[in-house]
Amino acid sequence: MASDNVQRLLSRSRIEQGLWTSATWCQRVLMILGGLLVVMACHLLGSNEDFFILRGREVAAAKRSLVEVPCHGAALWSSVEKGSFVHLQNCEVIGQNFSLDTLGLSILYAFRESLPATSFVGSWFRVNVERYADDGLWHPIREVDNLRQISVLAHGVRIGALPLSETLVASMPGTTVPIVQSFDYKPREGAAGALGARNMMAHEMKLYSGNPQWPRQGDVRVWFAVGDAQRGSALAEWSGSELDMWSPPGMADDFERQRKLGIVASGTVSAQALLSKIAPFSTAAVWPVRGVGLLILWCGFSLLLFPNHIVPDFCGACCCCRSFPCALVTAALVGGLCTLYFYAALLATVIGVSVVVALVAVSWDVDARAVRRKLRRFGRRVRGRKNTAGQPMLALEFSTDTPIGAFQERNGVSRTIRVAAMATAIGIIMAGPVVRSLALVDLFGDYYDAFRLNS
Repeated sequence: MASDNVQRLLSRSRIEQGLWTSATWCQRVLMILGGLLVVMACHLLGSNEDFFILRGREVAAAKRSLVEVPCHGAALWSSVEKGSFVHLQNCEVIGQNFSLDTLGLSILYAFRESLPATSFVGSWFRVNVERYADDGLWHPIREVDNLRQISVLAHGVRIGALPLSETLVASMPGTTVPIVQSFDYKPREGAAGALGARNMMAHEMKLYSGNPQWPRQGDVRVWFAVGDAQRGSALAEWSGSELDMWSPPGMADDFERQRKLGIVASGTVSAQALLSKIAPFSTAAVWPVRGVGLLILWCGFSLLLFPNHIVPDFCGACCCCRSFPCALVTAALVGGLCTLYFYAALLATVIGVSVVVALVAVSWDVDARAVRRKLRRFGRRVRGRKNTAGQPMLALEFSTDTPIGAFQERNGVSRTIRVAAMATAIGIIMAGPVVRSLALVDLFGDYYDAFRLNS
């Protein structure tokens, strides 16, 4: 069948009967799928731009606030101030001695024959317990038999001359404690007896209650780790008494629940390398997502505008060319509103609402001239001028009795543009909650919070 003989979605009969009413079940499915793709693409593009802009601001704020400080000496205390975002490099890490008698580590008595030593120096010590499940994977568990997960942090950990907060201490790198097989090892029979070095098999620095090569459901394994970094580099905020996580000033309160930056790494690591680990930022990373979003928009508009052209030839002649401008304009509008919001939130909200209203008006074929005349007439009535009610008015709505030719001549807007405008408006509305460009409720909520703080 030739393309000219295929009934188009936006034909005269479809418009007269109604796009949805006259559509077949296949056309309705494709129209719904196209609309969902448009909404999903707008959400993806909005999220991508939102995250890209906020992450860029976060990295820029970190670079502006960064202060390089030495590990010790008078120069350290003269350059560090409360609230400073500081970077220390290759400084000595001072921890504590963990032994069998350390509070919370009494469980180590059952494994002392498999441990290479009875004491360890570090910033933290952890006992990790895992169980083999029916999905063929080992899953962490809090407690089983006489074993339980334990994490003990050292007190008074310092890097150079500066103390570290518990959050940074817990994030410090560490290593797995080597395990040796007990000479008195004997396989455990059933569930009798407590788990320990004498009834667990050592394999690759872990102890197994069963066969490590052929684990069965319910088997348990345990392994130990210690934060034993002797020298390290830190990127954190000096709170006046210790190094802690740093919050970028001026960031949005809802950006990843007010992200806080801070890291301690072993060895010599530059500030740029540490920052790239905790806040990766690359302009190249945003373009693939933009491309995927545009592609999804393109497919969505193709399905939304021309779903009945899939048989015998998808969309007929130049279908993709017709739908691509709609996708490109929508992607540009979503990205533009995202960017504008972070520089002029109120202006972005006004523009976003105006664009959506204009697109909805175009999609419903509102006669702008008639609306303008009605507004003028209303103004004259208010001012007490001559009543012009007898003058002819243009119809604001398209009736099924109106000939198609007259309908097209009135505004000169094709039905394809009208449907594309409606889809674009829906897409921008759905992207609004992501970039907060159209979130008027959230804007009023900010005003209310500010009023409560000031009252």
